Amino acid sequence: MKLLIVDARKLGSMISRVQCEFTDEVISRIADIVATLRDTLLPRLISGQLRLPEAQPAADDALV
Repeated sequence: MKLLIVDARKLGSMISRVQCEFTDEVISRIADIVATLRDTLLPRLISGQLRLPEAQPAADDALV
């Protein structure tokens, strides 16, 4: 099982303090962000061009 933690406070309607309801648009946007990060970072990590400590700035650049 994989877990993705998203700060959802500004993305959907809060049902309770720990549960948020997402629209299809928000789910699509999150999926696009995750796909962009995967497509940008994974090949570089696998090839050794990028090491984990360098991944955060590269992730920030990928999402701009």
